[in-house]
Amino acid sequence: MIFGIQQNSYSQDLHAEADTFAMNMVKMLVTQNCDGYPALFHDTVYMLQNSQAIVKSEMGSKISIFCKAAIRDKSITMESYLANFNRELLDAGEIKTKKDLYALIQAHPFYTLQENDFLFIGYRHKSDDYMKYILDDPFCVIFRKYEDGFRIILLAGN
Repeated sequence: MIFGIQQNSYSQDLHAEADTFAMNMVKMLVTQNCDGYPALFHDTVYMLQNSQAIVKSEMGSKISIFCKAAIRDKSITMESYLANFNRELLDAGEIKTKKDLYALIQAHPFYTLQENDFLFIGYRHKSDDYMKYILDDPFCVIFRKYEDGFRIILLAGN
């Protein structure tokens, strides 16, 4: 049981796993624990806005630098992140209801939305401009469930 609510269906279990993955990713970014961050990425990563596909091995140390640059305000803690940022986790069905976003996804030449994909949006500050605190790209990703766990497959930030 999670928070007193029994998880009965596969989709609820998968959603709970996805939420755990997303929050572990956020914790790595907020705490600047960037050594394990590259392991969160799939071998091929897509960029939504640029319609690109990038091979992970070609990104090399840039993934760790991406992690280190994610937090602009170094005083942010996990507690302050949780208190001050809205977080949204959408499954593939929910992504399809976001018409403009889904149109961008459908137009992407390399990436195709699959049933076990999740969109995490975690950059929206509750009362201020998020850019004072964090970059949006690391906090706006689509990740997919594979046999060995979730992997980030698409950077969906602005």
